[in-house]
Amino acid sequence: MKVTVLNGNPDADNVHFDDYLKNLSALLESNNHAVTVLRLREMDIRYCIGCFGCWVKTPGECSNAADDTHTIRREFINSNLVLFASPIIMGFTSALLKRAHERLLPLLLPYSRFFDDKRTELARLDGRRSEVYDEAWGILKAKRRG
Repeated sequence: MKVTVLNGNPDADNVHFDDYLKNLSALLESNNHAVTVLRLREMDIRYCIGCFGCWVKTPGECSNAADDTHTIRREFINSNLVLFASPIIMGFTSALLKRAHERLLPLLLPYSRFFDDKRTELARLDGRRSEVYDEAWGILKAKRRG
């Protein structure tokens, strides 16, 4: 299985969190999984301005910012499992991880459906389902995407 870890730790001095992810990656690799760790703090990730150009002007790609999020989207698409990892900061994930998460919007279609009384957007890659886990310092919550 191909696993991508989005390391949303904004603080290079927080070595405990990075060591935790390093140990987790080693454990996954020891079980024959291919692991890619993207250190978001080392990437150029611009803010989503909510223009929806990724749905209308240039479907599947951000029409406003030329940055490193194309790498994140490519790894996301090619992974079987994606871990969103961040230290908890004031009860939330880091702004860095949230910014990267928002820039995944081009992977969705501009159409919605209702499932279990909840509105969800349709995935641009029809038929491809993967498990997405939100990891916040050891807390896992699984949800289906697609």
